[in-house]
Amino acid sequence: MTTPVANSGNSFINENHIHLLDHLSQFARIIEKNWDQGEFAILLANFIIDIDNHFSHEELILRGVGYTDLEDHATKHRELGLRMDLIDSSNVSHENVDSIISDIRSMILEHELFEDQQYWPVFEGHILDKHSLIPWSPNFETGDPDVNKEHQALLVHINHFFAKLKQEKDITRACEELKLLAAFSRYHFEQEEKHLGENLRTGHAANHQKLLADLDNLIDEISEGKFNLNNPDSLSDYLTFWLLNHIKTHDVPAFARE
Repeated sequence: MTTPVANSGNSFINENHIHLLDHLSQFARIIEKNWDQGEFAILLANFIIDIDNHFSHEELILRGVGYTDLEDHATKHRELGLRMDLIDSSNVSHENVDSIISDIRSMILEHELFEDQQYWPVFEGHILDKHSLIPWSPNFETGDPDVNKEHQALLVHINHFFAKLKQEKDITRACEELKLLAAFSRYHFEQEEKHLGENLRTGHAANHQKLLADLDNLIDEISEGKFNLNNPDSLSDYLTFWLLNHIKTHDVPAFARE
């Protein structure tokens, strides 16, 4: 099954992102069958080549459209590439490969969540803030800059989803966008739980799982045609509550105790 990716507004970049995430699924198949360290080393080397090629393609396109923050974005590419190069495949075993693959996936999702969404307006011809369904508010500040950045990135993705939905009433595309929101949110929840550590109160992690399960149910319902996409505002109350109520009732108090 094709891995859903955010619609950057450029079909070539979208296809590159799909290829990278689908490539990651090949690592998982190694674990499911008999472990082969040599096969993993080959897959990792090819994956790093794919990432380097993707970064080159993306930078060429962004340069062509006159993206003003290209230099900073290219620096982020180099940093991510260096982190990938530091993975020593000879030290990867059947015992730690799950953790290594999880780290690689997190690196890719983190880059797409925080960095790639910065250039969306270049291809879409508008500033996403003008289409924002949900504005950011000081009431959602946790006191932790990194966590706030992740929350704001998720909010941008939700607003992006609604902006695209107003232009294109496509059930399949809507479900793909929400599946990506679920993937980004799962990554964020995992990082948040690690960050809070002992300050993670009973019920916080359970609420994360409830949010993800409920979002999966919503995706199924949209896929089955139970929501009228000609009226995208009908989903606004759900996604507003889904993200922001959790931030206010769980995250803000949790980080206030740190």
